[in-house]
Amino acid sequence: MTEKNNAPLKAKTKKVKKEKFKINYEEAASSENPHNDISNILKILGNQLQEVEHEIDLPSNGKLGYPKTIKIREMTTEDEKILLKGLYSNEDKALDKLLDRCVVTPFDKELLTDFDRSFILIEISTLTFPGPKKYDVPLANGNTVPVVIDVEDLTLTKLDDDVEYPFKVSLPISELDVYLKFQNTKMLREIEYFNKNYKDEHLKKIWVSIAKRIDRIEFTKDGTVVNVNNWLDYVKLLNVWKLQDTRVISNFISENISDKYGYKLEKEVYDPESGKTFTITINPLHFFRLGI
Repeated sequence: MTEKNNAPLKAKTKKVKKEKFKINYEEAASSENPHNDISNILKILGNQLQEVEHEIDLPSNGKLGYPKTIKIREMTTEDEKILLKGLYSNEDKALDKLLDRCVVTPFDKELLTDFDRSFILIEISTLTFPGPKKYDVPLANGNTVPVVIDVEDLTLTKLDDDVEYPFKVSLPISELDVYLKFQNTKMLREIEYFNKNYKDEHLKKIWVSIAKRIDRIEFTKDGTVVNVNNWLDYVKLLNVWKLQDTRVISNFISENISDKYGYKLEKEVYDPESGKTFTITINPLHFFRLGI
């Protein structure tokens, strides 16, 4: 439980200006499929759903190699069926498929950071299933308190226009400047694959994750770039750096990269047992789900 911070920007979603879709069952009718035939109705309504598109501005603000503004559409019944089937076997793949179907703007979805990915999924969810959501908040004493949460409770933190990216972190002992990136979906899957074949549990959890974030390393003195063969050389460097330098990097990641951007949610809840009111932080994806 944390104290509530000053609220960042509220998210703004704007509809794409399009000619209003008019339902005309007779227009698509034929001798084989009259206007009152179910196949004709499904076709017309399906086309209507496909017409609804929305523009959203991503929290990454166009700084990470994919567009700043993208178009998305609401989920259809078919999308929901695909999603629900996939959730029983592989949730990540199911959500990837949903992104491919509902994000109209073409770009490589594997480049998305976790916060942009979650932002898009929440936007699709709130467009498809608008209105408040009920959520049972778990308390430390084991009880739960029901709260009602709406999209207006979400706050959004974006990368500022003047933010320099990748992020520069200076190591005081090694006298090196490390430039760090956000982890994206592709990186996370590469790390997962590597970890399955890596024996040292400690290194797997720390060094590999940090090394994959490194864009480049320069000498602090003159800016000369350190030549490496691949990201595994960064793992070797992490093994020989002083612990103080490693802490500088890990602290920077924790404070400025991991959970700083994207949607956040804090909600005040009242615990009748203690008679106290708390402000708690909740992961928006816990309840802004997708038709589940």
